[in-house]
Amino acid sequence: MAENDETLNLLLEDAARGDVDAQYELAQTYAAGDGEKDRAEAIKWYRQAAHKGHADAQCELGRIYAQGDGTEKDPSKAIGFYRQAAEQDHPEAQNALGEHYLLETNLPEAVAWFTKAANQGHPNALRRLGYFYLEGKAGLAQDEEKAFICFRNAAEQGDPVAQFETGKCFAEGRGVDKDPEEAVNWYFPAAKRKFPQAMLALSEAYETGCGIEQNLAAAAMLIRDTNPAKALEFFRTAAEAGSAQAQNALGEEYRDGKNVKQDLTAAVEWFFKAAGQGHPGAQCQLGYAYLEGKGGMEQNPAEAFNWFMQAAEQENALAQFEVGKAYSQGNGVYQDLARAVPWFRKAAEAGVPMAMHALGEAYQNGLGVDADPVEAAIWLSQAPGATPEEEPEEK
Repeated sequence: MAENDETLNLLLEDAARGDVDAQYELAQTYAAGDGEKDRAEAIKWYRQAAHKGHADAQCELGRIYAQGDGTEKDPSKAIGFYRQAAEQDHPEAQNALGEHYLLETNLPEAVAWFTKAANQGHPNALRRLGYFYLEGKAGLAQDEEKAFICFRNAAEQGDPVAQFETGKCFAEGRGVDKDPEEAVNWYFPAAKRKFPQAMLALSEAYETGCGIEQNLAAAAMLIRDTNPAKALEFFRTAAEAGSAQAQNALGEEYRDGKNVKQDLTAAVEWFFKAAGQGHPGAQCQLGYAYLEGKGGMEQNPAEAFNWFMQAAEQENALAQFEVGKAYSQGNGVYQDLARAVPWFRKAAEAGVPMAMHALGEAYQNGLGVDADPVEAAIWLSQAPGATPEEEPEEK
């Protein structure tokens, strides 16, 4: 942390004069540092702010002592600071006390603090109360409607577990009218956050067509990591029924050889089927097959360029990079540096590191575009270690 930093010096002056908000902000500044000295300074200033009743500082000290973050763990001090903040209606501290008493199996005290936090909308506290109401535990009478309300209030704040539980309530008709479509609507955001139970529930919905149109390929994608055998079965069934998504996925399975014996020829066959239906990922993979002469394909840069271009025009970022590289090198197409640059830019803006590097070099060396050191530096700094010659990760 720079000693001559003007902002830091101003904070130090205000904090030294006793400004409690400056003390807390100074603690936050030190907490963002890397070294032990910074952590020690952070704790020092949190303590000063906490001593003056700053609830956020008290809560943060509770966390620090609970986790041993920069100091030795001290559960007693943690609870003391949490309580100071909680008594000022700090929802995070109230929730932390609820968790503490839950671990201590002091359920009445846990419920009391969770209720205080939930009344201020704390998602974890709402979810905890939802389970208590759903199961009739911790001295609360079973009330599925209250459980649903708690889950939904937490779910609306983006809590993936609560989103799954809200969906489950709709699926089972617990506390709310049964509604399979609404259940699926809540499974989606939780599955997007990779919550396993939501991914499984959504996969089952796709498998059975309950609440959503049946789609075995989509069902398989959701359980690809957790149940690869079943996913492979779904992919094959859907692929044979003509699903381009499944055909591409089955091609990937044969290409990678993770859940089935690697067979590049079979992979290319499935990529052809999907590409014929316009699947951009499969078109890109055919481009690589022709470019490298794999999967039974004779090396043919011109044919590779053709497939890359089809995928690139559908916004496939890797294909956009390959089109740019082909124009840059004159591989499979006439060399045209000016045409390479827009494709590199499209891929770079989509986050492809190799394209960022290629675009940076184009601006650095004036290749197909006017030299611009500033623009070059911007793109090169975003692609550390990447070079245009690196093999792209296949997707």
